Formats: sequence, C-alpha cells, structure tokens
Amino acid sequence: MPAAVFCMNKGVFTLTERSFISLQLKELEERGLEVLACKTCVDYYELNDKLIAGKISGMAQFIELASKYEVLTLS
Repeated sequence: MPAAVFCMNKGVFTLTERSFISLQLKELEERGLEVLACKTCVDYYELNDKLIAGKISGMAQFIELASKYEVLTLS
C-alpha cells in the first residue's frame, strides 16, 4: 500500500461524491491509508464542505512526504 495519496489540482474532485473513486479512497482511508487534499486546490474549487474522503492538507506535508517516498503522478 502507498504511504499516502495526495490529491492536487482537479484531482481533489476525486474526494467528492462527484467521483466514484471517492468510495475506494474512503475505503483505503478507513484501512489506514493517509488520503490528503491540497488546501489551496480545495479552496479554489470551493470544495471545503464537499469532501467525503480524505483530509485537507498543505504543501508542507506534501513536500515532507515527497522527500521521504517515491512520488507517482497520475493525470
């Protein structure tokens, strides 16, 4: 299992009910996977109250994770 999933840009929509993948991400989160959403992106798309999976995080945590683990980018 990955160390974390960090959603950025339009990827934050995957954490809302608009995306079927949110169900799988929520399940992974319940199993202990850290699922994170970029705060700037969530604010930009006005999704603060629409996330059903994950928690809001900042770039500092992303940089910390990226410095410790390999980063895989999906687009």
